[in-house]
Order: sequence, then C-alpha cells, then structure tokens
Amino acid sequence: MTISETRYRRLFESSKDGIVILDAVSGKITDVNPLMTEMLGYTREQFIEKAIWEIGFLKDIVANKEKYLELQQKEFVRYDDLPLETSEGKTINVEFISNVYSVNDLKVVQCQIRDITLRKQAEEILRKSREGK
Repeated sequence: MTISETRYRRLFESSKDGIVILDAVSGKITDVNPLMTEMLGYTREQFIEKAIWEIGFLKDIVANKEKYLELQQKEFVRYDDLPLETSEGKTINVEFISNVYSVNDLKVVQCQIRDITLRKQAEEILRKSREGK
C-alpha cells in the first residue's frame, strides 16, 4: 500500500462522519467506514455490493434509480436534515452530502453522513424555552 493509500484508509476509518463509497455507474456500494456501520447498527456485509436504492434505511436519500441518475448528473447533492432508521428502528437525523469524482478513470460517489440528532434536540429545547418566555 502506498503512503497516500495508507493516509486515505486512516482518514476513511477514523472519520467522525459515516462514509459510503459507491460505483457511480452501477450504484453499488463498494466500501463503508466503521462509523457508518456503528451509527446505523448494520454490518459492513449488509452494505457491500448492494445498490444504494436497495438499502431500506437509505431509501429516503436515493429512493430509486431515477433519483440516483439525478445525483450522477448533478455530481453533488446535499440534504441538511434527513431521517434515517437504525437497525433497532430508532430514527436519527442526518446531514447527507454526496459528490461524484474519478479514481483511476472510474467514477465513484462518496456519501458523507453526519448524525445531527443531538443538535436537532438542542434546537428544539431552545425553541421551546423561547416560546415559554
């Protein structure tokens, strides 16, 4: 493994965001980082080689092939507040950022998913306290 591959792997493995890497043509998941599996409670194997629209808990992001094609064309999509369901049926709020880029002449899609549940709860508490005054 080269130094740049080692650096990439370290960043990928230690990121504080969930990361999903897709083959841009097929939409199949090729890699997922440990935080993503931890965040949602699914194993790496439950992600790998599945098309993103086949994954139930990601269906709100890319509900079907048409929506995925839109992502491919725009090459960047951002959602500020999406609900995702964990393996235990708990709903978490996430920011979702996706972009398309090339690696060795192959197009890939990188999806970064950040849990914003605590921030949303704090905003709700603040809103309620302001209403009470």
